[in-house]
Amino acid sequence: MATRAVVLDVGGVLAHNMWEPMLDDLAQRYHLGREEMRFFSPQNIILSSRIGAPKESPRLEMFRAAVAAAGAPAPACFYVDDRPAIVERALAFGLDAVLFRGPDAFADELRKRALL
Repeated sequence: MATRAVVLDVGGVLAHNMWEPMLDDLAQRYHLGREEMRFFSPQNIILSSRIGAPKESPRLEMFRAAVAAAGAPAPACFYVDDRPAIVERALAFGLDAVLFRGPDAFADELRKRALL
């Protein structure tokens, strides 16, 4: 299945265990300026504070919300996270998921999926 959406923890859909005021901190962490953050439309920023559940939730609300925001089936969504346990949950949910291992490895993963 061709990748139709990118779901990132580290653009497309942003899924993160945080609350609203931390969004600027996230942008700084990943060296994203306001221009880059515009890549994420407001409805495509899935925050645990907005949906009331973290990625660790047994009901998988974060993944369900991210897939719904992407408007694509789970297997067509590429997901990256920096925590192995969350990547395993994403894979179990049906997402095409990988562990973030740095910018070069991430770029390679994007190229494999013809996203870069």
